[in-house]
Amino acid sequence: MTAVYAKDFDLFFSDIYRPFRKKSNKEFRDYVRKYLSSSRITVAVHTQLTQMYERILSDLEPAAARYQTDFPGVYRVTRTATKVLGKIPRAYKELVRDEEVWEEVLAEMQRGSQEIDNVDRLRSEFSTRLIKELGQDVENTYRGCLDIMEVLTIVIDAHMAAPDRRLMKESKHERGMKMKPFGESSVSAELYEDLWALTRLLESAKTAETNPLLDYHKRVAQFEERHSN
Repeated sequence: MTAVYAKDFDLFFSDIYRPFRKKSNKEFRDYVRKYLSSSRITVAVHTQLTQMYERILSDLEPAAARYQTDFPGVYRVTRTATKVLGKIPRAYKELVRDEEVWEEVLAEMQRGSQEIDNVDRLRSEFSTRLIKELGQDVENTYRGCLDIMEVLTIVIDAHMAAPDRRLMKESKHERGMKMKPFGESSVSAELYEDLWALTRLLESAKTAETNPLLDYHKRVAQFEERHSN
């Protein structure tokens, strides 16, 4: 966990080590709560996951703009994907910096602290436990990202595979659709709304081996299930 090993936290782990060893669990929990409330967890969090999102976002934004006028249905899906991917790293960083999570993990560690006999060991054990604590949330975040990227891939593949004559008809069809403005629904509802403009395109891309329309529905349903709680 990069945040835990940032230089900014050298003093934090040094300061809490003695209370960790000497105070009762309630006293230690109160100490950590007070410490964190006066020293906010603001260190930047850079991981392979957040860097991957940032690279994808930088590619998606100009790609979305190219579709806006002629293919608003494709544009809407691309924009929705960009919005989701923009929120995910922020949510991940907020989760990693959640003071209540840090407090709970440290308090739980102190209950069995006999083997933690130096600051480095405290820091290492905390990192391990924090990753374990956040593991399911991070996994859901990652899988949700894959669902959204797969939805986008389904649409772009169908668009790229369509012959010019089909694209001309598709452009006219998408431009004639009246859809709800962005920001008025959940992500999954927006993706279903976008599908009104894209159904004909996805149906035209169906083959004996693939069914893009069905795959679109499945991926949106998976994303909705992961983020329904």
